[in-house]
Amino acid sequence: MISFCFAQKPLDNCTHRSALAPLGCRLKLIGALLCLILVLIGCSDESITSVTGAPGAVNIGFTFFELGEKSVYSRRTRDTLTDKLGPMSEARNTIIDLSVPDNAVLSDHFPTLDDINQRLNWRPRERIEHDNVKLMFRYARRKNIPLDLVEMYFSNQSRHPLYFHVIAKKDGGPFLETLKEKYGKPSVFEWGRDQSRTLYWQRGKDYFLVSIFTNRHNELEYHFSIYFVANLERMIEAEEAARRQRQAEKENAGKRAF
Repeated sequence: MISFCFAQKPLDNCTHRSALAPLGCRLKLIGALLCLILVLIGCSDESITSVTGAPGAVNIGFTFFELGEKSVYSRRTRDTLTDKLGPMSEARNTIIDLSVPDNAVLSDHFPTLDDINQRLNWRPRERIEHDNVKLMFRYARRKNIPLDLVEMYFSNQSRHPLYFHVIAKKDGGPFLETLKEKYGKPSVFEWGRDQSRTLYWQRGKDYFLVSIFTNRHNELEYHFSIYFVANLERMIEAEEAARRQRQAEKENAGKRAF
């Protein structure tokens, strides 16, 4: 609860004595206003959501560095992640491709994710940009965290996370064991060659996939992918509604031309 720095009674007394002490009253009023401004500035700064999410929000699903479905992206989020993962790059209005290393994995095993990916990339072979913020970290190893790439996508409207994609090389095994301890035994299926496989968990509508395979350099890779389905769907539905609106406006403009 916010506590204002002035009370009502002194202001009333000041008002009644304004004719006798106008200068003192003005000084009290100015002081009260300055105090109120400082309180409001403080409140504005505190409203920037922490890395763990919106005030009162509880992430009960999948998380990465405490960021989950209900978290809200903010400057504090960015600063905290930079402190943990090292230097980052930030991009806006990027493409979002949910594919895992084998393109058939989503279509064969995760129809919901495949449908979302097609709606995100609804014009094949064209660059479809979205109203999002993308953070990329390539130097986590400098912080003694054995990750080679971290990509995090947030909605620019709701500020909620959409999709996290993390790559670790051969030393990604301990991360997988931690996930098994945290989320339980995963479902698993094999694909491709050399015992390439994907392990996955589902919590509500969200998915956590771990794809393990040997890359073209004959090195083992672990790809960790978290899909926040409800957040993705909300962003896509808003974008589709905006496209329909723009199309209707174009059609109406054409009708008025002749």
